[in-house]
Amino acid sequence: MQESTRIAAAAVEQARATDDRINTLSDAANRIGDVIKLITTIAEQTNLLALNATRPPGREMRVAASPSWRRK
Repeated sequence: MQESTRIAAAAVEQARATDDRINTLSDAANRIGDVIKLITTIAEQTNLLALNATRPPGREMRVAASPSWRRK
């Protein structure tokens, strides 16, 4: 009986350790997601600035104010 109790206690401890690791990984994944959102936002703004640089003078503000400047 003592052997089975020891094995069960070891299993519970491993389950706790695994849960802690999963929580840590989940937190890291959330932080990575936040960084990806930030990078995407910066990339979108960079693309908009590049687009503005190719527009004739006087059109830059319209493009910056409305990304859907293209006619349908």
